[in-house]
Amino acid sequence: MNEMPTFPLHGIRVVLTRPQAQSEALARQLRELGARVGLLPCIEIAAIDANDARLRQIVRKAPFDWIFFTSRNAVQIFRDKLCQHGLELPTNIRIAAIGSATARVAAALGFTVHFTARAKSATAFAEQFVQTQPQAKHVLYPASVLAQSQMESVLSAKGITVTRIDLYTTRPAVTASQARNVLCNHPDFIVFFSPSAVEAFWGAISQNPKPAIGAARCVAIGETTAAALQRHGLAQPLVAETPSGAAVINCLLQQVQLLQTGESSISL
Repeated sequence: MNEMPTFPLHGIRVVLTRPQAQSEALARQLRELGARVGLLPCIEIAAIDANDARLRQIVRKAPFDWIFFTSRNAVQIFRDKLCQHGLELPTNIRIAAIGSATARVAAALGFTVHFTARAKSATAFAEQFVQTQPQAKHVLYPASVLAQSQMESVLSAKGITVTRIDLYTTRPAVTASQARNVLCNHPDFIVFFSPSAVEAFWGAISQNPKPAIGAARCVAIGETTAAALQRHGLAQPLVAETPSGAAVINCLLQQVQLLQTGESSISL
């Protein structure tokens, strides 16, 4: 007799807060596990042009030996800028990408990734990098305007020159009514993929008469995002082991398993 397929997330309500195009693959995987997935894009990604002349100068001179990608957005926008300005990287440049998801995007866009690691934050990633790549001298860091500087400090402390260039920013894309509709559906988990998404979400729910998120547990893609949730009063947000969709799924599966064994405080 054939065994019936199991759906370990059957009926679990999960809300994903990053841009829709970036949520589709994870949403599909969650639904295959039985979850009820809602999409609530809280931010939109916008390239900025103010530093394009500087980018052209840096790439043409190529004083760096490594490029650091800390998000799929950084990879995509950096690649778009290269194409827009007809720029090519020297063949000796090496690529570091945080997490498997960013590494896959980089590879799909034609970059050869030479270093990646499991890390909950860009700072932890940089610490692993300096331990294993002692010959690194100069890092080019395409970043968001909103990115924090701790990673740069880790690299600089080891004598590595960091050239940061801000190529994009994020803007809130969620309305108060959209946030209210999500909360009315009583989600079990709300997954956040950046501090910007956290701020946009809280900005939206603060416009509602009752901005509480109810019994929903918030899941952060990494420590920096978790810190943003903590600033809004969530003492113990769940944190994915690595910044990847697979790690988010594992986090949810673990929480549901804890519920089944009576070890979780969530109420489904």
